[in-house]
Amino acid sequence: MTSLSSLPCATKLQPETARRIDDEIRRLFEAAHERVLGTLTAKREVLTSLAKRPIEKEVVSRDDLVALLASAEALGRHAITRERPY
Repeated sequence: MTSLSSLPCATKLQPETARRIDDEIRRLFEAAHERVLGTLTAKREVLTSLAKRPIEKEVVSRDDLVALLASAEALGRHAITRERPY
């Protein structure tokens, strides 16, 4: 990842300030990465079913997707929500 200190706009920043900004951006990216990995892991079964669907059917319609997600929720599997982490 490019560091802030290597960008032209950063020439006005003190090195310590640029480092702190870089560290915070890195922390945010790492936290987002962990959240994504957790979500994908938790929803793997549903995602695998969805990935197999085009093999069974050429097109996955909205109704197919809604039914797949509803069946996963009905079976107590990890529900797909619209929650925002922030």
